[in-house]
Amino acid sequence: MEVYLKLGPPFNKLLNQERVRVNLSQNQATFEEVLHKLYQDYPGLLEKMQEEGLLIKGKPRAILVVNGKLASFTDIIEDQSNIKLLTPLCGG
Repeated sequence: MEVYLKLGPPFNKLLNQERVRVNLSQNQATFEEVLHKLYQDYPGLLEKMQEEGLLIKGKPRAILVVNGKLASFTDIIEDQSNIKLLTPLCGG
């Protein structure tokens, strides 16, 4: 299975790239599984995210969009999916 991540700020700054391809051995996966594989492929990413305060209970503080639709970290992601990992905005 292969999925494509488009990273918004600040995630793209941590990896110095805006797009990442992640390969997994199974045919479908949750985003948590994709994220675990991303951490394996990019050693030190998890630590950088912790240092930057980008994690809440071990998960990225992020909005997840899969194939143009809002998704949760436990939704099933299919092969060849396009995933956007975006920082939530808030303000007044």
